Amino acid sequence: MKQLSLFDFQRLRNPGPADVAATADGVIAELGLTPPIDTKTVASYLDVSRIREMELEAAGCLICDGRDVSIHVRASDGEPRQRFTIFHECTHIFFRGFEKQPQYRCNPSVMPRRDDHLEAMCDQGASSLLLPEKYLRADLLEADFGMGTLKDVAETYQASLEASGHRIVDLAPYPTLFVVLEVRKKPSERHNLHAEPKLRVRTARGTPDWPYIPEYKSVSVDSPLERALQGEIVHERTTLGELSREYVPNVEVSARVVPYNGHMRVLALYRRNP
Repeated sequence: MKQLSLFDFQRLRNPGPADVAATADGVIAELGLTPPIDTKTVASYLDVSRIREMELEAAGCLICDGRDVSIHVRASDGEPRQRFTIFHECTHIFFRGFEKQPQYRCNPSVMPRRDDHLEAMCDQGASSLLLPEKYLRADLLEADFGMGTLKDVAETYQASLEASGHRIVDLAPYPTLFVVLEVRKKPSERHNLHAEPKLRVRTARGTPDWPYIPEYKSVSVDSPLERALQGEIVHERTTLGELSREYVPNVEVSARVVPYNGHMRVLALYRRNP
């Protein structure tokens, strides 16, 4: 695939995720950056005059006032999340017309996204800038499978564990599934005071050969994921179990509990074994 310059990309009428990733890779190559990728250098290259921490409902926003461009990030977010947000806002600059209105990286629960397709492509660009394929693919070829590698990636690239898990799915040399679970009620039980919260799927993302994992799917008390919730560092061969209607035998799972913002959260990586 021909490497796209930023100039070329801004003139594409219907850019797709591959175009966004190629442009992000081009920015990293042009600047000669190595991990952890410096947010200020990338932003400056894209003519962003300043990055400011502010009290925001959204995770971040890109503002153009006619004279300069600035990025605002939510002050209460940790550095890894802020870095992803900055790169998300930087990706908005790849698109024609970005300066016509403020661009927000939103939590859907706080405010609805105006353009899910555009925001998804900006998330793709943020991942490519934060965790560049050139470096991470090579790292994963030499790394062991498991949560230890996920933690190492997050530290090396100064990224969140979740962003790192999603990027591992994209670039690992084996079919990978990344699942995030939290202790919570399903939507129909939210107002039921007697319903007991369970460990349930919040997000799941895998390579195409993995079956669909529904949100809010709960796990049983004897599941490896439930044992991870109780503090066990899980790494074993198992099946996909109750997460999917499709039976998937002989998979390797690595999971551990990682509390976040007061929520009991379990992160799990799966890979298929021959």
